[in-house]
Amino acid sequence: MNFRGSYGYGHDFMSQGLLNWGKTMQDDIVDGLKWLKFQGLDKDDQACIVGASYGGYAALMAAARDDGHFKCAVSFAGVTDLNILVSNQMKFIGGSAVRKLLGTSRKERGLYSPVKLASRIKIPVLMVHGTEDRTVTIDHGRKMNRALKRQKPKNYRYVELEDGDHHLSLQKNRILLFEEMEEFLATYLD
Repeated sequence: MNFRGSYGYGHDFMSQGLLNWGKTMQDDIVDGLKWLKFQGLDKDDQACIVGASYGGYAALMAAARDDGHFKCAVSFAGVTDLNILVSNQMKFIGGSAVRKLLGTSRKERGLYSPVKLASRIKIPVLMVHGTEDRTVTIDHGRKMNRALKRQKPKNYRYVELEDGDHHLSLQKNRILLFEEMEEFLATYLD
């Protein structure tokens, strides 16, 4: 899915992602699914959204805001709290650029953070996060885990990959992620 903000389609297209996490970028993903349905490629409503990093964020946002479009969601190393992301990035040289991407208002960023929308998630969700992820730190996964536990969802699973990083560098973690996904998708997709 080449939503607004994607690389490879020129500066203007990429710039359309600025200040649009959870907004028009998310709309593009749903529009892509609608196109698949129109083409007859999802005639049985068997779509599950799966993503990593930003894609994990998009999967969780789809679960929270796009009820009825997706049957389930899988997030690996997904961003769950835009305020944590900004705070962590500010520790690095050039980190202030993330404010240009996500905005300066903590309140606004909270409105588009899956962790703040956990009560709206009604579809099955699998979340997997590495304990040593330095790009999207483990506090994203743990915070979202706590938020979803409070909602007591029926079909929710959270898995931490011991010594896991953002890139699945360890073979044992790649295998565990794909085993978890295989079981999850087999359970929730007919």
